Amino acid sequence: KAAAEAKASLEALTLEHSNCESERAGLQKKLADACAEVETLTQKLSALGLKYEVEREESSRQRAALAEANKKVSTRDEELVEMHAENIRLQGEQQQTADTIARLNQDIQLEHEEGFFKVIRQAAYFFNFDLTFVDFDLGMDAHKGKMVPLSEIPGEEDGAPPADGS
Repeated sequence: KAAAEAKASLEALTLEHSNCESERAGLQKKLADACAEVETLTQKLSALGLKYEVEREESSRQRAALAEANKKVSTRDEELVEMHAENIRLQGEQQQTADTIARLNQDIQLEHEEGFFKVIRQAAYFFNFDLTFVDFDLGMDAHKGKMVPLSEIPGEEDGAPPADGS
């Protein structure tokens, strides 16, 4: 009876050992698969780490380039403000110059008119004629002893008197 119990116990233990061996083989397969997966994941992690470093360096380069570009933009903005101020100053100078030219043109016109009337007064004095009875026509001139339109005098395109005094 003890032998039968021992035999039954041995058979149960053999069966249990066989199950354990099967379970152990399954666990070893799972362990090998897990180790292979860990190795694959380690390689992927290493590749991702390298990619991260490359991207981090690229990001640093881009940040530096962006900072440099921002400095250039800031400098350009300052130059633009300075140029705008210079433009306003030059526009003021241009207006002052235009005003001065207009004033000088008016002064020249006035001097020409005053000179013309001075010559007429002197001519009236020297040649003893009354200015109130003489009709002056600026579109006419004395040419070869007659009053003729300026357009009919040869060489009078500019309205200047002839050099020979005729």
